This record gives sequence, C-alpha cells and structure tokens, in this order.
Amino acid sequence: AAYGYLDDYDKAIECLEKALRINPSEPRALNNMGAVYQEIGDHEKAIEFFEEALEINPEYPDAWYNLGIAYCDLGDHFREIECYEKVLELYPDHPLAKKDLEEALKKYPQYYEEKRKKEPEKPEETAEEYFEEGKTHLEQGQHQKAVEEYEKVLEIEPENFVAWNNLGLAYRNLGDSDKAIECYKKSLEINPGYATTWNNIGVTYGKQGNNKKSIEHFEKAVELNPLYDEVWYNLSLDYRKLGDFNKAIEYAEKAVEINPDYEGAWNHMGLSYYKLGEYNKTIECYQKVVEINPEYAEGCHVMGLCYGELGDSRKAIECFEKP
Repeated sequence: AAYGYLDDYDKAIECLEKALRINPSEPRALNNMGAVYQEIGDHEKAIEFFEEALEINPEYPDAWYNLGIAYCDLGDHFREIECYEKVLELYPDHPLAKKDLEEALKKYPQYYEEKRKKEPEKPEETAEEYFEEGKTHLEQGQHQKAVEEYEKVLEIEPENFVAWNNLGLAYRNLGDSDKAIECYKKSLEINPGYATTWNNIGVTYGKQGNNKKSIEHFEKAVELNPLYDEVWYNLSLDYRKLGDFNKAIEYAEKAVEINPDYEGAWNHMGLSYYKLGEYNKTIECYQKVVEINPEYAEGCHVMGLCYGELGDSRKAIECFEKP
C-alpha cells in the first residue's frame, strides 16, 4: 500500500492484486485496496473491497471507518454514521471516528429517528413463551408476575385450560381464593376431565374451611386419575380435619401404596392413628417418616409420646433425646 502514499495508485493496485492472488482472504489487503480506490474517487469500488474485508473479519475497525468515509463521500450520511458507531463499539478510543461521528450527526441530525423507524419491531412473544415465563414465576414465588404472564397466554389462547388452572393457582397463592375458584371453574368448563384442576379447586375450598366441598372435588379428581397420590393425601387431610380418623387412614394408605416415600401421607396417617390411641401403628408410621426424612425431629418426639403411653419409658427417653 506504500505506493498509494506516493500517489502511484496503479502500482499500488498492482501490488495489492498480487498480494490478493497469494491470499484472497487477507482483510488488510482488501482494506488497503479499498483505500486506494477511495483515493482515486471510485467510491463504489472502494465500498466493495471494504465490505469484503468485513465479511472476513467483522471486527476490523479500520475497515468500518474507511467504509464510513466512503459513504460520506457518496452523501449517504445514515450509513456513514452506522459505520462510525460500529468503529466506536469495537474501538472506543479510535482517534478519528468520534470526531467524524459528531460532524456527521450535525449534517444528519434526524439519524436516530430514522434508525428507530428502520429497526424491525420486536416480534410478539408466543403463547408458549408467555406460558413458560408464567411457570417460572410460579416456581420462584413471583405470583403477581405469573398472573400477568398467564393473562397474556389467555389473550392469545382463551381455551387453554392449563393456563386457566395455573392462573387460578397464582391467584390462590396471592390469597384471592374467589378469583382462583373462578379461574379453576373456567378451566373445567373447557376440559372437565382435567384432574389437576379438580384437585386445585378442592385445595382452595379447603383453605376457605369448606372441607365437605373440597372432598367432593378431590373425589372427582381420583375418579379421573386413581393414581393421583396427592389427591388421596388431600382427602386424608380433610377427613382428619373432620375428625373421621379411619377415613383419613384409609386414604393416606392409598397415597403411600402409590408413592411409598410420601412423607406427608405417612405423617398424617400416624397422627390419625395417634388420635385413635393406636400407638404401635403410630410408631410404625413415624419410623417410616424418619426413614424418609432423618432430619424430621418431630417424628422422634411423637414416637416418644407413644412409647410413653405404652409404658416403655426407656424407649420414650431414647426418642426424646434424639437431636
């Protein structure tokens, strides 16, 4: 490229052509060739070489700068400014680009408005994307954000019964039971066979203290899905609250038949046996609880109480002394 500085542009082009025959993908040679054509006023040809250099190395600031100068000479200030911005993105301390950018913006003050118009609008998220965001917010305990995302899903897919169910769950977690039930009912209008919603509406009625109504919904859920261990557990819990400890035990047993490691079901079965005075059965249940969760100190405490009722002071003390 030294010949270019001596104004012998033909010789410069000849040398650069030889260099490019040896290595056609050398970005510096392509940039220098563009600079020579720029000097002789062939701006279109110069742009071709600068762009070719940038195809090979998109992070070549000198090629971006020279491309900006070429667009400036052609009067295309929009593209000129784009090039200078790219230079400064790659090389914030470029000695010329910042000054030339300021000058170009004086010539073309409407650049940023035009740029905004040319930028493609951000595509709307899909219902599936909103759904996944809502699910993430639910898992993270961000229930109001979950509500917002599921409402977006339902704007696009108003018949999405799972979204209605999850929206109900978010409202329930926010403490708005009435709104939750409204959403659950909408889910069941669309798909009466969705056992998850029958379970969730049952849980919500239970939180309102309406155990009889919650039992009705749990029974429908296990009718639809007899292997739904959580629903059998919920039935056990409700019958225990109603004082029907035999029913509570029956349903807790169904839960652990399906899921032998269901700690909560073993726990509530044990509490029901304790209420019936069946202390050996209670101990069996809490032995299982502690086997599943060795950190559950309350299990040892209940076993200690049972051994005390059975008159086995030594074992009672052993249980109470366990950390």
